[in-house]
Formats: sequence, C-alpha cells, structure tokens
Amino acid sequence: RPVARMQQLPGLGKYTAHAVATFAFNQPVPIVEANTARVLTRLFDFRESIDSVAGRKTLWQYAATLLPKSNARIYNSALTDLGALVCLPRKPKCGVCPVKKFCRAKNPETLPVRKSRLRPTRLVEKHVFMVRQGKIRLEQSSRRWRGMWILPPLKVDCFKQSSFHRGAIYTSVFPFTNHRVALKVYAQDRSMTDDGVQRWIRIDSLDSVPIPSPHRQALRYLLSEAAATRALRQQSSGS
Repeated sequence: RPVARMQQLPGLGKYTAHAVATFAFNQPVPIVEANTARVLTRLFDFRESIDSVAGRKTLWQYAATLLPKSNARIYNSALTDLGALVCLPRKPKCGVCPVKKFCRAKNPETLPVRKSRLRPTRLVEKHVFMVRQGKIRLEQSSRRWRGMWILPPLKVDCFKQSSFHRGAIYTSVFPFTNHRVALKVYAQDRSMTDDGVQRWIRIDSLDSVPIPSPHRQALRYLLSEAAATRALRQQSSGS
C-alpha cells in the first residue's frame, strides 16, 4: 500500500503519510491530528490520555471506525474543519455543531485529556578538571553515560584537601529526561593514581574519545582557558 511505503521514509510519521495518502490520492485512510483528535475524544467521551501509546492507538481506531468507504478526502477535510472552526478547545460551538446529537461528551471543554507535564527536577553534578603534561584526567562512566568518558566526579572529601580550588571554574545547565542538570567543574592540582575507571588521556586525541556533549563542551572551554592562561604566563615571564 502507498501509505505503508510512505511511512518507511525517514522523517515521515503516520499522520503525514495518511494525510498525503488521503488528500493527494483520496486513499481511504484515517487521520488523527490536534483538531480531529479533539472531535473524536468528545464524540466518544474518551477519558484516557491522548499522549499515551494506548490513547493514541484508540484514537486511530475511532478514526478508522468512522471513515466512509468513499470520498475519504472530503470526509477527513470536513472532520479537520469541524475541529478547527466548531469543536474548539475552549468554548466549543456545540449549538451549531452538525454532529451534536451523536456527541457523548457532557463537558466537552475537559476533553481531550492529556498527561500533566511535570516540572523538571534540578540536579547538581560536580566534576574535577585536572591537566598535566598534555594529558587530561577522565573517567569511564558506569551510570548515565555508560561506557563514555567524563570528567571525574568530585568526591566529598576533596573539599578538605588543600589542592582543591573551591570555586567552580565552569558551570552549565543541560536537560536530561525530566531533569535540569547543573554541571559544575572544579580545578584540582593533586595527582591521582589509576584506579581502573580513570585514565590520563592525551588532549590531542580527545576527538576520537566518546565523550557526552555536556562534558565535551566543558572540555573545549576549559582547555581553551588553560591554553590562554599558559600563554599569558609565558608572556609575563619573558617580559
């Protein structure tokens, strides 16, 4: 079927494939988008979240059930217009709705139901920046970025060490699932021994090392700052 072949194209979702099939080729396939979803949930008084997998599946089934055997293009266009012009999100015009006698919704403005969006949780992650002899200290992550290399996590007892510089030298915020993660990086001079998960890695080989984007951005900034600091020191010592 043409619609099945279209759905195999990269970036072409189910709605787009069905819309092209019905509007361009008059194929008898249903469409579900914001306007038609609103009409369908109210017609059937559908109280499940339309953001869930089960909810979306049920809406497509409803749409297929109502689809006529002919003139699918006209029907789908009319259903879309009904949602856009009459079955409005707020203050729907039920008095002039041509299908009001079939509508089961007692309080249409409460439909469709959507999942409540949780406010992202803020997390703070602290890491250490250590450079020596053209190498940087990295750790192979066993958690969020399993197998990738990150700046070593800051241990609590580091705050008590004289080699630890307390002020963060780099801070950034990035989203991760339902979290907003603040990445803070601190400088440390104290040398560390290999422990199986941390290594000294050559700076000129970092492009070939798998590093998550937030940590790579931190490294680019910190290494450029370190290079600038060294250049200034050389200039001041030579003058």
